[in-house]
Amino acid sequence: SVLDTSGQVYFTDSVSKASFLSVIKNLPFEFSTVYVPEGLMPGRYLVRYEVYVAGEKDFTPVSNVAELPFEVTEGLFSKSYGDYYGSVDWGAGDGSFKMGNLYTTALNSSETLVATKAIMAVDRESSTNLVDIVPVKLYEVKPEVGPDWSGFDINSDNSLILRGVGDYLFGDEPFFEKVEVALLNAETLEEGVVLNPGRRYILVAEFLGDNASLGMQMNNKISYEPESTIAWGSGFNQWLIGSAGGFPTSDFGFVPIMDMVVETQQATNTERTSLPPSSMTLAPNPASDHLFIDFNFEKPTDFVLSVINAQGQVVQRSAYKSGLRERVEMDVNGWTPGVYFLRLVSRDGQLVKKVVVEN
Repeated sequence: SVLDTSGQVYFTDSVSKASFLSVIKNLPFEFSTVYVPEGLMPGRYLVRYEVYVAGEKDFTPVSNVAELPFEVTEGLFSKSYGDYYGSVDWGAGDGSFKMGNLYTTALNSSETLVATKAIMAVDRESSTNLVDIVPVKLYEVKPEVGPDWSGFDINSDNSLILRGVGDYLFGDEPFFEKVEVALLNAETLEEGVVLNPGRRYILVAEFLGDNASLGMQMNNKISYEPESTIAWGSGFNQWLIGSAGGFPTSDFGFVPIMDMVVETQQATNTERTSLPPSSMTLAPNPASDHLFIDFNFEKPTDFVLSVINAQGQVVQRSAYKSGLRERVEMDVNGWTPGVYFLRLVSRDGQLVKKVVVEN
């Protein structure tokens, strides 16, 4: 049965088994009807499972009922529910790892969906660096990968398309709460990533190098399919789809706190937090030898500068502490000629500017 928290039932179905042995621990039941909650209003609901033996009296009927919660939202993909469970600092080798969740868009959506933000929960009791940067990546699984993940190349990113990028800049304080990261189109670096209907998306946070000491907050309120959690570890140097390779896995009921805010196309033109254009100026542009970057902030600011090529790849990233008015000289001699994007990210917002590198 599907019901809301007040007890109103929206759907019910049943199936029966003729007989089974009492020693069986796990007996599968498969329902022929698939329930799609298209007509439900935003709110919290329950899926209730009830088992009974026809014509027989049960002395402990309370043990025959189990419930799992789910929530309908207006614009949020999320697999976390309720309080955090704990954090995972996971990896091998140099300790680097990536972790996130798998989300699937509806095939018959009548609206264009745009991913605008990632919401993640990171656990850090102390910091070894003055500034920690946690990159966020949004990948689309290529359509030729089978529903059972057949054909997925676990040893590289060849089965994935990088659609969105973002960064969160931590200061040097302990941190345990959820944070929001703006998602930018990996090709244009414009805000918002259009999601194709009927596709699978992997939203991950990257804990690389020194930042591998950070932990991803986990939740275990709901058990999902094993493929719900996606991870990559430097010790394996491969992608782990659910339980295919070891912990972490939603097969054990653990999922990362990695949510994705989704808006309709019409709603994405709202004003977002952005830095004034004067916060970063570039000269000369086009550049062929050296590029001078001037930063100008109203108050001392921690910030990160990323250089991204036309393919959406980060080719250089630097973190700065308590900057106010600074000039950075960047040697572009030897760079492949073409268009590059310089992305400035601080706690007050972000700013992206384009530079052309010539021979």
